[in-house]
Amino acid sequence: ARSDERRTRSSRRCDHCRELATMSIRGVYQLMRLDLKYCDHSGSSRHLRNFLENHLKTLREDWSHLDITTTVRRGRHPNVTGTYRSGRQKTVDLKNKEEKQIRHHLDFLFSEKGRKSNTKMPGSGKITDTPSIQGM
Repeated sequence: ARSDERRTRSSRRCDHCRELATMSIRGVYQLMRLDLKYCDHSGSSRHLRNFLENHLKTLREDWSHLDITTTVRRGRHPNVTGTYRSGRQKTVDLKNKEEKQIRHHLDFLFSEKGRKSNTKMPGSGKITDTPSIQGM
């Protein structure tokens, strides 16, 4: 029963990611370009090749504002590079990823803002028994 709960939770997360995959700042989408690179005969690229055959057309229709390019790079593992309006690029490795995981990574790139997060993680400060008295 627990494995079924975990599966439904993870599937809910993926659907949730798709619902949130409309990241824009003031109505302008931040992701400008997706470049999918793969090998035409390597085993590590087989799922990406299947994904491109089955879903590339619908992906281009859904995200018509994006420039989606595919590049064959023989003897290299597959990856996807997202280019954002800020000029930043983010590359995600797709080696041996299944089609569902590939879609999840593409949604992740689409939902990013394309800039570094300026928020600190909670608890990232130094914890000590003897706090500094500097400035007192």
